[in-house]
Amino acid sequence: MDSKYIPARQALVSARASVFSIDFSQADFHSLEAGLGKVADDTGGFYAKTFHFPDIAIERLTKTLAGHYELSVRKNDTRVRGFHTIEVQVNRRGAEVMARSTYIDRE
Repeated sequence: MDSKYIPARQALVSARASVFSIDFSQADFHSLEAGLGKVADDTGGFYAKTFHFPDIAIERLTKTLAGHYELSVRKNDTRVRGFHTIEVQVNRRGAEVMARSTYIDRE
């Protein structure tokens, strides 16, 4: 990712936007794939290829958009301001939680 990615990522995180990258290219692999996956992972979305199994990718997106949940982030009582990393884990078999990987203080 080039230097323009950092402010773009911060804008997406601040907007609470999740990116879902649905790759319709007719190839098993291409050079933009890593970047598409990274922005999706960083914002709490996902990357899916449609080359071999397009119905699976579209069904996953449809099911993901049909449900929702809200995560509350409670920052430790520190004076550290700015950019923080987040890890989300669930103790429920079969559950998949998609969440962004960072938090930026709004104040």
